[in-house]
Amino acid sequence: MTQAVGADVTKRPGIGGHAPWPVLGGVTPRAGAIAPLNASGWAAVVSLLLCTIARGAAAQVESVSVSGMVYSDDDRVTVVAPAVQGRVRVDDLTLSARVAVDVVSAASVDLVSAASPQGYREVRGGGGAGLNLRLAPGHEISASYGSSIERDFTQHSLRLGHQIDLFDRLSTFSLSYSYAHSDVFRAKDSSFAALREAHELSAGWTQVLTPTTMLDGWFGGGLTVGFQASPYRMVPLYQPGALSAATVVREAVPDTRALAVLGGRLRTRLVPGTHLVGSYKAYLDSWGLSAHTFTARLSHELVEDTLVLAASGRAYLQGAARFFRRAYDSYPSVPTLRTADKELGPMWTAMGGLELEWRIELTSAETLRVGVAADVLHLAYPEHPRLTGRTALITTVDLTLER
Repeated sequence: MTQAVGADVTKRPGIGGHAPWPVLGGVTPRAGAIAPLNASGWAAVVSLLLCTIARGAAAQVESVSVSGMVYSDDDRVTVVAPAVQGRVRVDDLTLSARVAVDVVSAASVDLVSAASPQGYREVRGGGGAGLNLRLAPGHEISASYGSSIERDFTQHSLRLGHQIDLFDRLSTFSLSYSYAHSDVFRAKDSSFAALREAHELSAGWTQVLTPTTMLDGWFGGGLTVGFQASPYRMVPLYQPGALSAATVVREAVPDTRALAVLGGRLRTRLVPGTHLVGSYKAYLDSWGLSAHTFTARLSHELVEDTLVLAASGRAYLQGAARFFRRAYDSYPSVPTLRTADKELGPMWTAMGGLELEWRIELTSAETLRVGVAADVLHLAYPEHPRLTGRTALITTVDLTLER
């Protein structure tokens, strides 16, 4: 939620669930940084959760899921992202764990012309674990921890949540708080290290309107403090009327960013076996950036309880941050705030795709879900001088065993 763009544009709820986004890589974390678990460490967490805990007499493995996503665009960026996750129930306690690996290869025009002349290739790992405790029927608390590691970036996050059903379970209210600590480094510069902290508080409400229709609403706010620029990005400065840059300086953005989010979603069954979901989200932050997101998903059972086909679409429209300029033509004066980040300028995205899920009943107590999906995503940056847009194909495969 701390960014309105980038990190969530490839998400497809229900299949996969992770959404890697290309960011320039750099260097191994310095000594003194808190070291998160790497991919193999999180794999061990998943294994322990599904194997060791399940030895208890009351324990039950509820689900195990393996997924993979491939992102490829016409700007020479490719991401291959496998993931595994599992969930175990022990009486009223549900434990979950997840591990994901992103293999990124990028030679984007934006990156090559900025800070990485040859592009880059790197492997990123991360994962998380969580618990959900049912205090009483319709009353739950939850907690989760996650970490991710890149060559020049590490992050630890913690989330606490509370949910309760009221009015004969026709209404559900939720409240959550999350905290993230990030360490930022710069390749080939051992003297540079910075940190960033983010706090978010959100509340949600779900109301059963009719036996076939539900309405969700949510709002939240957040505050991010610390280093929020790119450690690599350089901003060209021009003399008034000049066509070529007089010099370049490092990006500088505010150290504080407050945000607010408001959204809603309508879920309804049109006819037996056919469901429609539509949502809207508004975003506004203290940098002057505002955004609107619209989504829709229509699903239909081709074979009852066996084969489901879904079509989905997403539209995103964003304004520019207050200090964003297509070109800074004030040289020799240097603006206090300056950026060359295309995702802080005006942009819009459109995504549409198809998803097919096959449910295979293995036994009376076990079901295998096989999902495949393909999406086409277009991102447009009308005010960016080097990259005005990109188009990507996103394919996802998901296997989930449920008990």
